[in-house]
Amino acid sequence: MKLLKVLLAFAVVLGFSVDASAEIYVSAGLGVASNSGSGLREGARGHNKYSSVYSLAVGYDLPFVDLVRVEGEYIHNRAKLSRGSGKTNLDGVFANVYATIPFPLPLVSPYVGAGMGPVRYESDTLMGFQLMAGVDAEIFVIPLIASLEYRYQRLDNKSKTSEGTYKSYMHALMAKVDCSVYIVRTMELIIKASGLASPSFIKQPRLYARYQIYTSLIGELYNLFLDNPYAQNENPLLETYINERLAKVYIIGSEELVLQLKKYREKVLLFHKALKYGKEEESLKLYSEFGDLLTSRLQTMRKDLNVDFPNREIIKKQNLIDIEQYLKINKERFRQ
Repeated sequence: MKLLKVLLAFAVVLGFSVDASAEIYVSAGLGVASNSGSGLREGARGHNKYSSVYSLAVGYDLPFVDLVRVEGEYIHNRAKLSRGSGKTNLDGVFANVYATIPFPLPLVSPYVGAGMGPVRYESDTLMGFQLMAGVDAEIFVIPLIASLEYRYQRLDNKSKTSEGTYKSYMHALMAKVDCSVYIVRTMELIIKASGLASPSFIKQPRLYARYQIYTSLIGELYNLFLDNPYAQNENPLLETYINERLAKVYIIGSEELVLQLKKYREKVLLFHKALKYGKEEESLKLYSEFGDLLTSRLQTMRKDLNVDFPNREIIKKQNLIDIEQYLKINKERFRQ
């Protein structure tokens, strides 16, 4: 009985951790690969055509480095030799780093990545290297993030059990999906079975989508979109970036919040324009208005989500960026 209580408590913590932190994700992938290599099964050489590739990864979007994420990944490749006999099993554990490429269209994010790690081939442990390129697409009303990815993987090492050098080259096309939402759903079932309460936004897809979007946006609102690659002198993509980030709220958010964020957008663009042309007095005047402005937006976000617990602060208040300190550090970005 005590063990059951511990497991239920762990399920509650894990469920809300995956749900509340937009930085953590769990993904699974399935793909088709074409391999070539030497040293396969007593020196057989040839192509491993149309093998199936499976992957499972846990990753983290780095909060202090924009557009960069790291992950640990398990990948399994079971291939049949076109020359020689039998099948090969390749099981690897990789440490990967991904960089998202800024893209003007909303809900679509191209990325590139690289990784390395040990791979088990029969009785040998080899070092593997891989390169990835793909695109993430957000289907926020479900919500779901799906990816289509090309992957190149190479193994190259002296074999301990066969003569010569073992080499393998894999070209794969993979489809991946963010499983975090399904983990939350599983946790919800466990919580429900245990008789514990769960907020309504977990039970309703639209509210859950709101929660994910609000929590991923609130930090940028309080930073006034200064901590992103486009907050530079005369960068025309800044307005496009802000429009893309707010567009998701325009679609899924409440009417009250949409109207408030449109006013915020006007203010923040004027603020960036004043910074761009070195109008310090005007920029500081606009800056002084953001404290109260953002407090009202935060309250509206909480009202949108606090269905069961009106006194519970589901979205935490952020600290407004210190503009004087920011300008002191980044003064070379702006015209004086």
